[in-house]
Amino acid sequence: MMKRAQILIGVILLALLLAGCRDRHNLEDLTVVLILGIDVDRDNNLVFYESSPVFNKEAKDKEEEFGVKASTFHEAREVFDAMVTALSVEGKVQLILLSHRLLQRGDWFPLFDTFYRDAKNSLAPKIVAVDGSVSDIIHFAPKDKPLLPVHITRLIEENHRRNITVSTDLLELHRQMTDKGVTPYISEIKKDSEIQLIGTTLLQENGKYADSLNLQQTTLLHILQEHKEGEQSLTLSVPVGEKKTYFDKNKLSFIIQHLSTKTKTAYDQGRFRFRTHVDMTITLKERLFPYDMKTKSRQMEQMIQEQLQTQLQTLIKNMQKHKADPVGYGSWARAYQYKAWSEVKSQWSEAWSKADVNVTVRVKIKSVGPIK
Repeated sequence: MMKRAQILIGVILLALLLAGCRDRHNLEDLTVVLILGIDVDRDNNLVFYESSPVFNKEAKDKEEEFGVKASTFHEAREVFDAMVTALSVEGKVQLILLSHRLLQRGDWFPLFDTFYRDAKNSLAPKIVAVDGSVSDIIHFAPKDKPLLPVHITRLIEENHRRNITVSTDLLELHRQMTDKGVTPYISEIKKDSEIQLIGTTLLQENGKYADSLNLQQTTLLHILQEHKEGEQSLTLSVPVGEKKTYFDKNKLSFIIQHLSTKTKTAYDQGRFRFRTHVDMTITLKERLFPYDMKTKSRQMEQMIQEQLQTQLQTLIKNMQKHKADPVGYGSWARAYQYKAWSEVKSQWSEAWSKADVNVTVRVKIKSVGPIK
């Protein structure tokens, strides 16, 4: 009996030592911030936005949005806390929206210091460029879509798997901004009647807006990066078939089954020289013109090679023009021509814009489908 009493007392003492629920909060008493945004108004003031779901059963609007003028995220949060009716929680942020007006100013990255300094913050939020006003996105409430942060996050993730956009979170953004061998890139959206993913935003080394890539150009970027995850599909115009009809019948679409991208680096006469070779195996998915693939498959492969090579070369020239290196050619220069790279690493964008880059492509058609 005495032994049982001792065991019972021990159990009670252990129970008293267990963590309690004194800091428990009901969900309806919390403001869980899921979207943050930064824009610049007409007077060049920074405007910070936040959007949170409303869990109160009495509320008709299931999301609440606020926009305030502030100088930092921390200062904006204090203003938000004075406006919301519940305890603000920012550790669940899914998206951070940056307007083109902000990106065109550059030097905005220090604003994110609080995310990297405060351990309560997550580094998983997607960083997204907005072609237009952040306010238009924040206050958009489609009736036939899930909650806005869920909808945009799915839009980015699914299309990243299709290789027509990128997926850059806070942790990856920090790597891109601090790595002198690459320049940053983030996904880009805009709002017309619906929110639309339009491709990828390229940034210069200080975060300043450089250029926008459409969906097909983003796939080409992934080819240069040798990004092998997900589906990679392209549509090209080849010099065959009828051209002067209502329908453009010289179109050809394919899926990349195997991809290998290799780059050789040299430094000569004050210029970096890169030779990139792309080797791919493809499967045809669409062909809008008659063609004898049985006897002329090699000619078709050559036409695809030429078109791809031209588009990749054009993309690289455009990136050099805007001093953006999302592929990371600077990393190749650092690895294989370190002495020359170390002399220009603080001005890599300038050296990159003057580099000599040549791309060659080899294509092998693996399948043309069940219909010849």
